Amino acid sequence: MAEIPADGSDCSHAVVVGLPNAAGSFDASVPVLARPAGLSLGRILRSADFQIVLSTPPRSRSAHFSVHHLAARPSVAKKPVKKPSPAELSTGDEQSCPLPVDDSPKAALTGQWLGLVVPKRHAKRSVTRNLIKRQMRTVMQCHAASLAAGLWVLRLKAPFDRKQFVSPASDPLRCAAHDELALLLQRAAARG
Repeated sequence: MAEIPADGSDCSHAVVVGLPNAAGSFDASVPVLARPAGLSLGRILRSADFQIVLSTPPRSRSAHFSVHHLAARPSVAKKPVKKPSPAELSTGDEQSCPLPVDDSPKAALTGQWLGLVVPKRHAKRSVTRNLIKRQMRTVMQCHAASLAAGLWVLRLKAPFDRKQFVSPASDPLRCAAHDELALLLQRAAARG
């Protein structure tokens, strides 16, 4: 495997691999972007985190996408508080153990968490939504080193023209989404 940019992007740590052909042998003439080694993005899972990040002004916009950023960590779900039992505890009233990790003083923010918003009203077919999400993750992985730590949300805000991109998962649509997202994240990093 060679360390070369895939799809003409500036992603210098992407790995290009080949696909097996019909006979089952390895065919390096068909490039496929593999997951870059050593880099991982966390995922934003809670709707409260999405709401907080999307309430910030967009860091960068393009014709079809917008990117939002918040320099914070994902929130942690609150656990229900158990009422102490009426019997006296053997440990006494003082709290002898240190603070839980979540309550300790905040360390420097490191890491990036990604949330994707691709509404059905802008991409009716699931094939198109999945293609756009894959491109969002790929481009974010490529630009992760140049972006600030925190919560990032990429949002599809306008549909791609169905007359121009007839097939729901065509190469022209993939390239158009990839190029637009790459430019969007370059501008977001420069604004930084």
